[in-house]
Amino acid sequence: MSRKPLVRVFPSIQERPERPRPFLVRWEFDGKQKGRGFSTKTEATIFKSRILLASVTETTKWNRATYLPIELASLSSVNVADWCVTYVADVWEYLAPNTRRSLVEALVYFIERSVSDKAPPVTSEWHKILPEWLAPGKSESIPRELQQWLNRWSPKLEDLDEAALERIDKRLRQNINGDPLAQTTQSRRVNVVKRCLDVAVRKKVMSVCEWPKSDHGERARKSSWKKSSITDNVPSVAELHAIIAAVPSEQPSPTMYQTLCAVAGYAGLRPGEAVALRVEDLEL
Repeated sequence: MSRKPLVRVFPSIQERPERPRPFLVRWEFDGKQKGRGFSTKTEATIFKSRILLASVTETTKWNRATYLPIELASLSSVNVADWCVTYVADVWEYLAPNTRRSLVEALVYFIERSVSDKAPPVTSEWHKILPEWLAPGKSESIPRELQQWLNRWSPKLEDLDEAALERIDKRLRQNINGDPLAQTTQSRRVNVVKRCLDVAVRKKVMSVCEWPKSDHGERARKSSWKKSSITDNVPSVAELHAIIAAVPSEQPSPTMYQTLCAVAGYAGLRPGEAVALRVEDLEL
């Protein structure tokens, strides 16, 4: 049985403004110093707390090659673009052609819109190449400039904290000009990306996916409509008679509408219920 290593976590998070990942968490593992940089202080704080908890937990198993707990050491540094390729390859054979197209389309936008605001924009040529690169059995090579762009700007899965996911969620719901897309398009893109990241969590290449809760689409559901009492005056019986009597005109078709109004009015039916009514439904 191997002995428990001596682990000490430095109490403060070091800040290095000149670095791409300015927030550094440091710890000692049997006297050997290690550190990991993060893009935001929130990420660094979460990582530090997990290391600290592992260091005081007797049952923690450590990876002596990475100086990390097993559950953290197993996290991959894979970026968004590479994970999307892996995910598509895993699910491709189970999908129908239309679903494949929707999947690739959504993940292309995920790759493009997950990058930092400082990243050079994707060219129209690159946008056409990425679907071919994602789809298994098609082009597996991409231009060197695009590969360099992906390597430089595609974020690591572990860097997708709550703030980053909130920004991605917003971008996926917009077109290139920043205008909102149709609700069905928004839902399709977001659902594909969420499933993709959920699989990354299950396969332990990402620790957690805290996709922001959104009220997009809430307004479209009847259950979310605000209930209000009816304040309009309901016609009296005499007024109902007058309305029904006023429907016919010189044309023959209004007779049908008069009958519809009479059935709906006297029986208290909705228009759809009146239209669906059949003779066998009546008991005279």
